[in-house]
Amino acid sequence: IRYGLSLICSVLVRKKTNIGLIATDFQCLISELSLSGLVIGYPFDRQKSSPTAVQVKLFVDELTKTGKFEDLKYTFWDECFTSKSVEFLLKPLSLHPVQHKTISDKFAAVGILQGYLDFANRSQDQNQESQLFSNENDLESETIN
Repeated sequence: IRYGLSLICSVLVRKKTNIGLIATDFQCLISELSLSGLVIGYPFDRQKSSPTAVQVKLFVDELTKTGKFEDLKYTFWDECFTSKSVEFLLKPLSLHPVQHKTISDKFAAVGILQGYLDFANRSQDQNQESQLFSNENDLESETIN
């Protein structure tokens, strides 16, 4: 990864019953775009596990259980300030709630990925490539901010 730029590619709607479809959609995107890993937005909270954090972890666990991502690397990236920044930017616009949610999700995803890419580039400059994708299953030990 060198001087990467994040782009909005796709928004997948998650429901309790469509994890297999989402896994298939991810497989198509991974193949089509030759992706080497995923960056997953995670609401890190040093004080406690939030309900959103639990949902993200369960979602990743469900995707992993499909068996379609055995060789795919992933890492979690703090999304706490990204969503708040997007909300601040969109506040002056008078958007329909559905449109607001879609745009907010897209911009937050771009912000999360761009933050990770910036970190990855700095890490490469410091010869720390091995820490870019960690596949940390124990989020308690995750130290990326």
